[in-house]
Formats: sequence, C-alpha cells, structure tokens
Amino acid sequence: MNHLPDNLKRLRFRSNRSQQQLCNKLSGINAVQYGHWERGVNQPSLNGLVQLAELYGVSLDDLILRKL
Repeated sequence: MNHLPDNLKRLRFRSNRSQQQLCNKLSGINAVQYGHWERGVNQPSLNGLVQLAELYGVSLDDLILRKL
C-alpha cells in the first residue's frame, strides 16, 4: 500500500513547516506541486522522493510503504 501522501503530510506537520517553508528547502519543487503530492493527485519524481527522504531522515521504503 502506498502511504506517501499521508506520510508527507504527517512528517511536514511534525516538523512544524508550511508547504512553502518545506519547498524552500527542496530543489525545484513549489508549494502547489507539493500540495498535489500530499493529496495524492500526483507523485514526486525519484529525485523529489530522495530529497524528501533525506530531509526527513527516513528511507525511501519507509516514506512510501510504511505508515509513519
């Protein structure tokens, strides 16, 4: 099961960041695009997934497949 949208929202809330604040730390990602990821409208590229996993200190497997 893909837990990515819920995990993105949950991790962002835990870090006390707005979508815009988070996007300021990511290369080439804007708040509208990130919002689509949180709602499951679109999926991030592999590069986006890697950036998110590194920012949050989780593995790609955990980010996508496990409920965090």
